[in-house]
Amino acid sequence: MGADLDYSKRVLVMILWRISPQLILLATGVAILIADISLSRRGRYAWAQIVALAGVVGATVATVLIWGTEQRVMYVLQLDGFTCYGWMLVLGALAVLIVLSGRYLSAHVQERGLFYTLLMFCGLAAFFVVASVNLIMVVLALDFLSIISYILTGFLHEDQRSTEAAIKYLIYGAVVSGLMMYGFSWLYGISGTTDYLELSSALQSFQTADASVLGTALFPLLILIIAGFGFKLALVPFHQWAPDAYEGAPTVVTALLAVIPKVAGFTALIRVIMTIFPPRLTLGQMLRSPTLIVLAAVTMTFGNLTGLWQNRLKRLMAYSGIAQSGYVLMGLALATRSGLQASVFQLSAYTISELGAFAVIVFISLWMNSDKISDFNGLYTQAPLLAVALLVSLLSLVGIPGTAGFIGKFMLISAAIKSGAFWLALIAGINAVIAFGYYWKIIRALFIQESRGLDVKPKPSAVELQVLAALSTLGLVLLGLFPSLLLPRLNSVIGVFFPL
Repeated sequence: MGADLDYSKRVLVMILWRISPQLILLATGVAILIADISLSRRGRYAWAQIVALAGVVGATVATVLIWGTEQRVMYVLQLDGFTCYGWMLVLGALAVLIVLSGRYLSAHVQERGLFYTLLMFCGLAAFFVVASVNLIMVVLALDFLSIISYILTGFLHEDQRSTEAAIKYLIYGAVVSGLMMYGFSWLYGISGTTDYLELSSALQSFQTADASVLGTALFPLLILIIAGFGFKLALVPFHQWAPDAYEGAPTVVTALLAVIPKVAGFTALIRVIMTIFPPRLTLGQMLRSPTLIVLAAVTMTFGNLTGLWQNRLKRLMAYSGIAQSGYVLMGLALATRSGLQASVFQLSAYTISELGAFAVIVFISLWMNSDKISDFNGLYTQAPLLAVALLVSLLSLVGIPGTAGFIGKFMLISAAIKSGAFWLALIAGINAVIAFGYYWKIIRALFIQESRGLDVKPKPSAVELQVLAALSTLGLVLLGLFPSLLLPRLNSVIGVFFPL
């Protein structure tokens, strides 16, 4: 009896250690919420940001310490290098968002403690999405992440645009989430399991000499599943929520929507496709070609073409994000080691670029309380560091040599050519040229147009935003010039999907 009790204790301690990053984020969020209720307004606001940042640092240390472990946790979570890399991207984004939000919340938001609590819970939900290897778990985690996103989008209660954006986001998300759950229930119905590996084995056993019949019969299932993930990733035609949500949400929340759901969604989609629908399955082959390849081409093309007509920066960034999702999906659709490595690198470059760009956008929002592109006129003369930082972020999103975005797009196009998808490589190259058309509107405002109001209003002294912008610039240039700083790690990370 005593031996059994000791064994149970050791198992419990091991499980708690494996999920320690999630527990730290959960405890941080609860602590901020309790302090928000208990302390005076001045005291709770002064400490909320510091406690949130400390929680992210603690979760980062815990993630580093458990990196290298490959183990199932509670049957529904997978701990491996790919999981830990996704967690690190989420934690990096959370840290930047916490720093970004300080002055913005002071100017626009009353419930600052609640905001930081929701930010911690958003990271917690993203952690579960990244690590999920069970259909039920990934649905619950995605819905948890979605609900927090809806609340944060409508956080400016007195702003009609914010409320309207949250309602549209909620209604559209509820419908698409239902479609995805129907697809998952269909998958469970034919296999009798919700575990990724068991699902893959069941689908493998169903394949017969006439495997195309099975693939055709189950093709609608793929569409339903892709609809659910497509909503999170703003893939065409599931993107309709993005422009309104980006424009109506508080600017710091727009930055969150641009990064965390996409990091979590893409890492989850990669695991679903590479585990449940590997290339050896007929259903997996149908999912990649034509479904994902065509979806990638349509998404990047639609996002870039529609971006040409935008005059508001947050709405333009929404269509830019749609196009960038198409690029990342491109590597996943190829299902090769080089393609998957390119997708993860491009996702990392996109994350740094977006956070750097939004550091400047938040600064201008504090300065001018607007997101019109014309409000950036003459920024270089008033704040040269911010103008250069935004320029580098935009050039990386385009894919100009010397930036991380160029390496990502070069790797994607090379992987497409190597796989024989020449037409997809050509479309990606053409889209990079199209994208420069609407990014040029911002660049022209920064460096060519005369100042319109920036020299009239006093410049806010948000040193932390300038530091974040400088760090993102440094990261993009370093990865653009020395991609070997990251590529070996990525090769190891995606190795979990390509066993020797």
